[in-house]
Amino acid sequence: MTDSIAAALGGVLIADDDGDICRLIQTLLSRSRIPTEVVYGGRAALACAERQHYALVIIDVCMGDMSGLDVCRAMKADPAFHAPILLMSCGDSTAQVAACYEAGADDFLSKPFKSQELLARVGRLIEANSAQHRLHAAATTGPYGWAGSSRPCMSSVAMLGG
Repeated sequence: MTDSIAAALGGVLIADDDGDICRLIQTLLSRSRIPTEVVYGGRAALACAERQHYALVIIDVCMGDMSGLDVCRAMKADPAFHAPILLMSCGDSTAQVAACYEAGADDFLSKPFKSQELLARVGRLIEANSAQHRLHAAATTGPYGWAGSSRPCMSSVAMLGG
């Protein structure tokens, strides 16, 4: 189910300057039929997020051209950006994990990671993103599928003097 949701929401963007890590994550997600796009730096990740929507963005904290924390902050500051962000780092000190959440990360994963844990976190974040999209759609169309008022029949009755 996560694979079809991820595809519908734009797949997963992976940003890490370590090609081996990118290939590993891409392989794990492709086995679950989750589409991916890989970039090797923070600036490239920002450029991709400006032109396409994603179900999830996975970012390494320590990249050569731009900190993953700065990439996360920039993405979260963009009102058009709505994907959850999973930050990864070789360090897992309390201060570093806290810095990730303070930057706006939705989750954190320490490297090296276990494949099963990565897949579980990815699945949870994609499912949560999908639920948020459904809630937003319901809020903007109302329970009857019409845009605007959630009670279109009542406004019609009022116009008829009822």
